[in-house]
Amino acid sequence: MPEPTVETYLARIQTDPQGDSPVAVAFFGEKTTIGDKIFESSWTSVSWPLVSTETVTLGDGTVLTYSQASEAITLIAYKSKAEAAAAANPA
Repeated sequence: MPEPTVETYLARIQTDPQGDSPVAVAFFGEKTTIGDKIFESSWTSVSWPLVSTETVTLGDGTVLTYSQASEAITLIAYKSKAEAAAAANPA
């Protein structure tokens, strides 16, 4: 019998920016492969405050607070949306 291979993946991130304590929630899935059979588990989630002084270090060594990282993701989303709209409607 083949050895199982287990893969954990980030399925999605959603934010709830409303109220006094805005949060982000990440959902993770797990896939187990045994031979040619694939088994998926239910998603598990973790959450964190969008407004926080806790930090995360990026691959290049840049240190951002959670608040800064959340702001950067929002800016990337709006920039990507504008670029997609411009590509769909060239001047």
